[in-house]
Amino acid sequence: MTTSAILLALLLAVQDSLDERLRGLLDLLCADDIETREKATKDLVALGVEALPRLEKILESATDGEVGSRVKSVVEKLRREAKVLRMAPPIRLVSISAKDRPLKAFLEEAGRQAGVECVCVDAVADRPVTLEAKGEPLLKVLDRACLARGDVTFDIAEGKVRVAAGTHRNSPTAYVGAFRARLKRVAVYESNDFGDRRTDLVLYLHVDAQPDQKCCSVCATSAPPGGGPAGGGLPFKAASESPLATWMSERSGRTVLLIDEVPVILEEGDRIDGIYVLKGAPAGLKVLPSLRLRALYRFAVGSVSTRVPLVTGKLSTESGGLPFYIQNSGRHVFITSLQRVGREPSRPLEELVELDSFVVLDKEGKEISLTNQTVAPPGFRPQFRYQLVADGDLKGEGLTIRFNLVDAVERDVEFELKDVKLRD
Repeated sequence: MTTSAILLALLLAVQDSLDERLRGLLDLLCADDIETREKATKDLVALGVEALPRLEKILESATDGEVGSRVKSVVEKLRREAKVLRMAPPIRLVSISAKDRPLKAFLEEAGRQAGVECVCVDAVADRPVTLEAKGEPLLKVLDRACLARGDVTFDIAEGKVRVAAGTHRNSPTAYVGAFRARLKRVAVYESNDFGDRRTDLVLYLHVDAQPDQKCCSVCATSAPPGGGPAGGGLPFKAASESPLATWMSERSGRTVLLIDEVPVILEEGDRIDGIYVLKGAPAGLKVLPSLRLRALYRFAVGSVSTRVPLVTGKLSTESGGLPFYIQNSGRHVFITSLQRVGREPSRPLEELVELDSFVVLDKEGKEISLTNQTVAPPGFRPQFRYQLVADGDLKGEGLTIRFNLVDAVERDVEFELKDVKLRD
């Protein structure tokens, strides 16, 4: 039998197997007990996007009863999963053996295997790289290569990996597939107020992903799903989840603030949602054997056009399921996040709504454009409040405001950094 014939036979066998599983699960959707029907529905979703074309055909002829409703829900979930896979494709691991290979050629090979464009500036293109990697994530391979050379570093921008001359940071790093978490630096504060000694720690971390993942935002939180301590049995807090003190200042391009009475200095490139604070750490603590954290990677898979009436004063949109208030002063429109007591903080508005899509319509349907004039302090995303200025008067009757809500899904990734050195 020829190779092509063998491949065809294997393909047909896979198709037959999938069809057989589909038939079996569809039969179970008609079972008498609801537990069996529920399990069959979940198992249909577990077949993945490979089964989507067959299920779409089945849906065309499905009845309007419970079976049809369940098949429709499965199809909708798999269509959504297919969108996510286009935004966050499965990781392609890198295996490479290089001995004094020019950096440009090394990057081209690693990028080809990973499906990611990797480029370098001409000044470092011919620098030799020696590295052995077998089945490793691209970011781990690049971290190792930069550290091995000692005179190059890389960043991720505009959908590419870019390598240039520089010193690559050698710090505790964790990889989960295409995702990465790194410790940027640690600040240790010792205080002695009237004989009361206290040690405070501030950890500055950075989480990112391969550019092919196309995540629109990343938000780090203090502990893995289910709660628990963030590191070494110590109750670290994510700064973004802690109440901020009223004192804040900016000096020489740095933002200085107090979080739970612990000073936090935001330098260029720092983000408040990558900072963790521990007030009252054990004196003399030098190493965390383990630091666990979780990151939410958010992927936009579409948008939903929405409009609501615009009135003068504050309009509560909570009853309509929107995560913000709209307030109209007659010329300015303020969009403010809802503070949900007893629940997790709302996602930043910039991740939930397309800010450039806001427009006001008068009662004749004529558009009044809005300009975003929001300014956020360095290191902060404007999470809670936006100021939009109208090109015209907003005091008329019958006004509506139109905008696009972001249709997005989140991927929850848990990291563990080992042997985190806090100080010498």
